[in-house]
Formats: sequence, C-alpha cells, structure tokens
Amino acid sequence: MHLPTMNKNAGPGRKLALVLLAGSLAGAICAGTAVAAAPDSDAPSVTIRYADLDLTSEAGTRALYHRLLVAAKEVCPDPSTRDLATLHFIEGCRQQAIVNAARQIPSPQLAAMVAHTAKAG
Repeated sequence: MHLPTMNKNAGPGRKLALVLLAGSLAGAICAGTAVAAAPDSDAPSVTIRYADLDLTSEAGTRALYHRLLVAAKEVCPDPSTRDLATLHFIEGCRQQAIVNAARQIPSPQLAAMVAHTAKAG
C-alpha cells in the first residue's frame, strides 16, 4: 500500500498536499495487509498552507505540526471501529503522513518535533 504522502508544491505561498490512496486504505483495512499501489488522481487530498508561519520559531513549528495532524486525520479517517488492528493501521497511516511531510519541509525544528512525538508514541 502506498501510504499518504505530502508533496511540496512549487511557487509562492508554501503549501503541501496530503494525499491518501482511498482504495488502498479500504483494501488494507479489510485485508489487514499492505500492498503496493500506483498513485490515484482521484485520491482524497488536503492542502496545508504554511507561508504565514515562521518555522524558525517554536510557535510557528507547533502551528504547522497541528495543521499536519488535522490533515492526516482527514486523509486517514477513523472508520468508527473498535477493531484494534484497524485502529493501529489508521494511526500508522497518520504518523507516516506526518513523517513524509516533515521530510519535505526544510525545517530542523519540525523534524525534531516529529521525531520527539514519534518516540513519545
């Protein structure tokens, strides 16, 4: 399965697009396994703008991290289940989306925050 990715778009007004391959999520939830998938142009996506943030400040970094959390919840939705395997998969989907985005944003502060949050789990 192709986990959600965030791609930095070129041009003014720094922004990211968080994309999830919807069919892959549904299939992986049902099967409980991950399979490779080609990108899907119809996949849900969320654009995260961050041009208004100072990523050298703690406040700006926290604000961007919060935006990434919200976007990850939108593209890796909670199907309102109590199945632990499904819940674990969704949490992994969200964490991977945030990690992928942080890798594409030139901010050591954001990278450190993501790493610290992942360790705190």
